[in-house]
Amino acid sequence: MKLKYFFIIPGIILSVIIIIAALLLVKRPSEYAVVVAQKKAALDAHIPAQVVLTTTDKTNRLAPQSAIDFAKGDSTQGTVVDVNDHQTYQPITGFGASLNASSVWELENKLSQAQRDHVMQQLFDPASGIGINMLRQPIGASDQNAPDQIVPYGYCSYDDNNGTPDDANLSHFSIDADISSHTIALIQQARKLNPQMKILAVPWCIPQWMLTGTGYARTLNPTYYDLYAKYLIKYIQAYQSQNPPIPIWGIIPQNEPAHSYANFGDNLSADQESTFIEQSLGPALANAGLSTKILIYDHNWDIPEYPMQVLASPASKYVEGTSWHKYGGTYDAQNIVHDKYPNKGTFFTEDSPASFSDTHWEWYIPEGANRIISVLRSWSQTYMQWTIASNTEHGPGSCTTCGADVYVNDQTGEVTYTSAYYLLGQFSKYIKPDARRIESTDMGSGKIRSVGFKNPDGSIVLLVYNDNGSQQTFGINWDGKNLTYTLPAKAITTITWPAHP
Repeated sequence: MKLKYFFIIPGIILSVIIIIAALLLVKRPSEYAVVVAQKKAALDAHIPAQVVLTTTDKTNRLAPQSAIDFAKGDSTQGTVVDVNDHQTYQPITGFGASLNASSVWELENKLSQAQRDHVMQQLFDPASGIGINMLRQPIGASDQNAPDQIVPYGYCSYDDNNGTPDDANLSHFSIDADISSHTIALIQQARKLNPQMKILAVPWCIPQWMLTGTGYARTLNPTYYDLYAKYLIKYIQAYQSQNPPIPIWGIIPQNEPAHSYANFGDNLSADQESTFIEQSLGPALANAGLSTKILIYDHNWDIPEYPMQVLASPASKYVEGTSWHKYGGTYDAQNIVHDKYPNKGTFFTEDSPASFSDTHWEWYIPEGANRIISVLRSWSQTYMQWTIASNTEHGPGSCTTCGADVYVNDQTGEVTYTSAYYLLGQFSKYIKPDARRIESTDMGSGKIRSVGFKNPDGSIVLLVYNDNGSQQTFGINWDGKNLTYTLPAKAITTITWPAHP
């Protein structure tokens, strides 16, 4: 008997232990779920949204406002912006402008080192500045030239060779002008301030001896297609060889190729651009082992047929997407090309702020806000302005109608940040590279406009612009929660909140 109980009792104890353990295993997930639900409810009840505001009267310039907590349920306001971060659209590559020769000359010659460093920080630092993370840089000279550049008869490309045909080995190629002007140094400083910086490069001026024709009817001679591709490769490699290196994210064969005063008459038809990319530039980049992307067109909204012709050609396999300017047509052209070629990117690459952007905020903020929102809602992965810095006479470059983000008084050294700067900052400071545009209600011109994004960390960024002539109170619905905000007339706000708990 004793021996029998010796085996039975431990067996009973073991069974009890197994039953208790099983009960605990069943109970613990249930308790864990309750705790998670409680924590989520607590977080849901207190999700703070941060608010930054810019107004046309200049009293608010990227000015932080009081945080607003989301409440449970849907908004009861008459005007509501519904935000759905589960519906995503295009990725965001970046926001920026250009350190063209005119900008560089102004910053280098009219500011002290301390002033210049402060301006660069305000432009490029993501924390203390507006976090510009893209630069569209001229390959050679542009219409925003420095005072010592007389184009197209003087320094124009990196291998003008005094206009003498032909430098078959590109032995005269040199970027020394970019080094001596401190363009390279400023780009390196910008990249140090914002390591996510991408450089998009584009020529206004093809080496003159590679052209055929006269005056404003000049175009790239097909004889030089391969050599021109080699020229662009040498530019990429020359920038990459700097210390520290400057990688070129993307390249465009020609600025405004469908004829414009700004490209010095260096024209390139859609058929020519297609052939050049297919037979010369695309293979040359591949053979050089370069990952630099090719963008096409780089011209106004009024000729969508141009990029569609290139994208319909064999060159399409080398093309990342289409770049757009705003000086003709409407932004609907971006939608037309995207709908036809949805697998190709859309990039808005030049918006020159009006020259009155430093004084008449009541004019520029509405114009600029409407344009940027429309551009981004029409599939663009970028928004880029043109000139970063000018003097108060909108020089020293030749485009005296081109505004800038920063104005420098040549006599006093005083620096003014324009409405274009603050408007750009409402986007560039908060929408991070690789964010995705998300669904949000846009009521159109004359009403409450919006565009929303989800950053890589899951945080939400919602831009809201009031295109009414009076202040408007509106609600935001998101994920079963809502908040209410009153936006002054013609003002723009950036509202951000954290990821789902």
